[in-house]
Amino acid sequence: MRQNQLVARARRRRWPKDAGERPVHALAPNILDRQFEAAAPNQSWAADFTYLWTDEGWLYVAAVLDLFSRYVVGWSMQASMTSRLVADALVMALWRRGKPHGVLHHSDQGSQYVSEDFQRLLAEHGIACSMSRRGNCWDNAAMESFFSTMKTERDNFCNPTRRHSHLSGMSPEQFEAAHRSRRQGIQKCRESMTNAGSELARANRSVEDSLNLADMTCDRARSSALNRSPIYSCNPLIPRAPEGPSWVVILKRRT
Repeated sequence: MRQNQLVARARRRRWPKDAGERPVHALAPNILDRQFEAAAPNQSWAADFTYLWTDEGWLYVAAVLDLFSRYVVGWSMQASMTSRLVADALVMALWRRGKPHGVLHHSDQGSQYVSEDFQRLLAEHGIACSMSRRGNCWDNAAMESFFSTMKTERDNFCNPTRRHSHLSGMSPEQFEAAHRSRRQGIQKCRESMTNAGSELARANRSVEDSLNLADMTCDRARSSALNRSPIYSCNPLIPRAPEGPSWVVILKRRT
């Protein structure tokens, strides 16, 4: 074959097929609607799985991506494409993110995501379900892009090192660290403003108390001086000037 420059044609591998059932009533609408940006962590997660050829056969890899920072929050690997594959990836994401509530989980219409076990897992943790339209890979483009890049990069590279144009050239870990730093700075600023406001309120109350005390002292001194004055009558029918700022002093001058 070498002398005649012949090359053997490699057998073409058969791509794995998902033959699982997809009940129509279990399909979810496309709530995400290609909005691949989020304002904060744990608002929108995208999920999918792919397969890699190894010396031992196909290896299936599932992942969950936080659309805020493109951070891979959960993943799992198995030798078969079952609902357990995608469920394990979701459980890891929930565990690593502290079991957040109100998350939107987006995936394709694979039988693994439509399965009763996976849908029950979503409901138990209060996670809303969103699914791409059938046969439309663009509805889950963020995951398609991630897996395309993952197959050409080394391990332990995506989260800590790989830069994203979507994240202004930062890696997912750097982007989330910057977000946490901003939130901490805002929280400290709010606490400082709250403390300053409390100090100002205490100072105002102290000034008001001092002014009230000074007014009462002046009123008492004025009332005492008027009662001791010889130019006013000591007739018992004429009331003496009482002490306190809220009384009206009724006095009669001697004739």
